[in-house]
Amino acid sequence: MTGDLEAIERLLRHSIAYGHGKLIVRRFLLARALGLTDLREYEPSFHSAIKELEAGALRSALKDAQSFVERLEARQARTQLTMPPRAPYSRQTCAPDL
Repeated sequence: MTGDLEAIERLLRHSIAYGHGKLIVRRFLLARALGLTDLREYEPSFHSAIKELEAGALRSALKDAQSFVERLEARQARTQLTMPPRAPYSRQTCAPDL
C-alpha cells in the first residue's frame, strides 16, 4: 500500500501545482481515505478548492474516495483468499518437460 500512498501524494501535488480544484479535493480525500496522515501542507489548497465546489461535487468526491477504498480492500481480501502461497523459485519446477 506504500506505493499507493506515494502515488496519490504525487498526484495531489500535481493537481495543486496546476490548480485543478476538483482533482485537489478528490485526491486529498482519497489520500485521507487510504491512510495518508500528514496532509497539513495540502490543507490550504484543499480548503481553497472546497470553497469553489458545489455541495453536490463535494459529496460526490467523498463518496468516490470511500468507494475506491472499499473496492481496494475487497480486491486485497479476494487476492489473499484465492492466491495460493508462492513456492520459492526452483529450476526443477520451472523447467520445461523435454
